[in-house]
Amino acid sequence: MRHMSFMLTREAVLNQTKTVTRRLGWWNITPGERLQADYKCQGLKKGEHPERLGEINVVSYRAEKLTEMLADPENARSEVIKEGFPHLTPEEFVTMFCEHNGCTPETYVNRIEFDYGPPRLSFQAIRHALRDRKVFPSPHYDSTDPKVWAEECVIIQKLAAGERLTIYRHQVCLSQERDEYQMAIAFDWSTKTRPYAIPETDHVIKRLWGRMVLRPVSCSGGYTVLQFTPAAAKALNVKIVNP
Repeated sequence: MRHMSFMLTREAVLNQTKTVTRRLGWWNITPGERLQADYKCQGLKKGEHPERLGEINVVSYRAEKLTEMLADPENARSEVIKEGFPHLTPEEFVTMFCEHNGCTPETYVNRIEFDYGPPRLSFQAIRHALRDRKVFPSPHYDSTDPKVWAEECVIIQKLAAGERLTIYRHQVCLSQERDEYQMAIAFDWSTKTRPYAIPETDHVIKRLWGRMVLRPVSCSGGYTVLQFTPAAAKALNVKIVNP
């Protein structure tokens, strides 16, 4: 397990209120990776040991300029709170970050989102579990790469963590992919404690359905709840949560 330092946000990590961190490095990180959060990892004196703050799960990462965060004032305020600096304005946060890291607001940084839940399945573990093409065939309707996509792994991670996947077939939208318009169905993720929505196309869901990884388990009022197939749950070593 790799270690990540949180010198400036120790209390926010201990309180589990910090869920985003921006770094100039860590480009080889992967969603689902488990990290050890430390107060500091370098500059320790002889005999000193890192103060462990807890373990975190990487949810996502992306490259962005600091100026992009400032483009939307409402989102900028939310990002500063997620970063663990509720006492700073977005402009003050960007200034502080640049001074601390020796960069400019135009520098591309790595925005990493994480949570404090139990360990998530890694992409490697998911792809290994679904490697048997006799049990989990490649989607026949799709001529693209038969390997399990990263987007598919994210869906599997969320479902394995106990989140709920519901398709509402009346919310239909259009998405443009590879210069071709495809019909897509919007769906929502929700948890028991914090409901939220993630707009997505149904393309990834179709692939998992075609692989015999997902199956519908209930349908009511236009809502279809999807869950792992018994074979997928066994291969991934996860429990099937009743809808």
